[in-house]
Amino acid sequence: MDNKKYNSEDEIISSRIALSLTGGDSYILVNNAEEYYRQLEDVLFDIKNETSSSYLYFAFITLASATLEYSLNLIVAWYYFDKYNYPECNRYIKTYMEEYKKRSFKDKLYFVPTLVSEGEYVLNKKNKFVVSLDKMISIRNNLLHNKEKIQVFASPNLGAKVMDGCIWVPIENAEFSFQIETNDNVIKTLSKDICVEIGEAMLEFKRQILKPAIAYCTLLGGDLVLRTK
Repeated sequence: MDNKKYNSEDEIISSRIALSLTGGDSYILVNNAEEYYRQLEDVLFDIKNETSSSYLYFAFITLASATLEYSLNLIVAWYYFDKYNYPECNRYIKTYMEEYKKRSFKDKLYFVPTLVSEGEYVLNKKNKFVVSLDKMISIRNNLLHNKEKIQVFASPNLGAKVMDGCIWVPIENAEFSFQIETNDNVIKTLSKDICVEIGEAMLEFKRQILKPAIAYCTLLGGDLVLRTK
């Protein structure tokens, strides 16, 4: 497939149909990825242009994560829809998707390029955009499955003693001060720079992974992947 040159402006395939010409069930698989990316780019535009909103960074990370997961799921369904003819396509998609859904989000990210290229490519872990997608998944997991943990800090030794059921502190230590440092909740660490970094990575994923997978049901190379064969 390397002799094909993918043009990012190529016409978008909006759906695939498996049609029964003798009546009964037919199947359609709809591609809604463009709407996800349209909204993602709208939010990214606002962030780059310093639109002030307390929830914008959180909303962007959530939308970017949903967009990536939808893209991965779509590629897998599209691949099996192409691989198996009517009427087996629906049965195989259901079977393989059940197994696929058991994978973690990060595992899906690394699995899908290998699947759709049938082992010809693997995701390049050292690529800066892949590193950013990894980061996004970790941030997303911490945001959506966050639990407050007890944090430890060091307190001063005041020489206190328990006597007759009371706590006694030496007079010279009656007044004291110390600092408590706590780790910020992940929602406080979100920033414009993080969102822009992740946004650029998402658009590169769309260009190098999603669009070729939808147009050709394989990958055509690029720096997000490494050739294995």
